This record gives sequence, structure tokens and C-alpha cells, in this order.
Amino acid sequence: MTIGRITDWVVSIEAERRGARRHALARTTLDPLPRGAVTVSDPLLIAAGATEPATLEEAAARALPSNRVSRATPAGVYWEITGATGDSLSVTLAVVPEKRGLLGRISEGLTLAKKQVPLSVTYRAATNGVGTAGRSIDIDFRTVKPGRYRLRLELSSANGLVRAVDRPLIVE
Repeated sequence: MTIGRITDWVVSIEAERRGARRHALARTTLDPLPRGAVTVSDPLLIAAGATEPATLEEAAARALPSNRVSRATPAGVYWEITGATGDSLSVTLAVVPEKRGLLGRISEGLTLAKKQVPLSVTYRAATNGVGTAGRSIDIDFRTVKPGRYRLRLELSSANGLVRAVDRPLIVE
């Protein structure tokens, strides 16, 4: 660490079972994000509603209790973007199968085959350059087969990919 300026952060996680004499500890360092970097929160699964949540608190009040969604009931996804200063960002929200066969993974890696994505939504989001902006969208999972997926949220600018985050998702 340098005096007057942060050069790295220490992250620590401790776990202890009640009544046990043992506990676990993990520590690592993280480089801080560059000033002006665009960041995106992990997607939060929420109950679909007639209106978009205006704040994280409103979204948290509608949060689903797990990463499981039903094909019979639409669900919402809420996330926050911080540090976006350009005119707009392209936002893609996709439901990507978690497991693919070896040949499928190899051909996707070599770009011989497109990723089979059962659900994908892309739109342009205006950025106001002011602090943190919350976004949400309701998704109808009727066209998605039951199984394990990753909910992938990607932000891109005219210059390419800015940020991407994944969340496990189970469709029942």
C-alpha cells in the first residue's frame, strides 16, 4: 500500500460452525478498478411486476428466495450499472446452457458453431453518467427447457465488451 493512495485491497472471508473448534479463513488481494471504469452488479432475480423497481431496496423487497425460476411464471432480473459515461451501452441478457458436450464446447471455442442460447434480449440503454443506475426486465421462461443455465449479463460500448457477469440459474 502506498501512502495517500490505495494500490490494492485485501478481501477476507471467515467461516465458523457453531460449537466447532475449527474455522476457515481465506484472504486475497484485489486491484482497485481504474477511475471511471464501468461496473455492473450481479443480476438479482425478482418477482415480475407491473412496474420496474426504482431502487435496489424496491428490487430487494421483490427478490426471489433462490436461483430457481418456473417456466409457468415470468420472473424479473434487476441490476445496477455504475460509471457509464458514454452516450449509450448495449445490454445483452442471455440464458446460456451450463453444460454442453465436449464437441460442442470445442466447436464454440473455435467459433465453428454458434452458442445455443434459448433466450437472449439485447437493447441500447441510455447512460446519464450520474452515479449508479438500476435497470430491470421481466422474462418469460416458457420457451426455455427445464435445466441448469447461466444468466449472463453483458454490457458493451461502441469499442467492444465493457463488462460481463454470470449467475447460476435453474429453470423448472
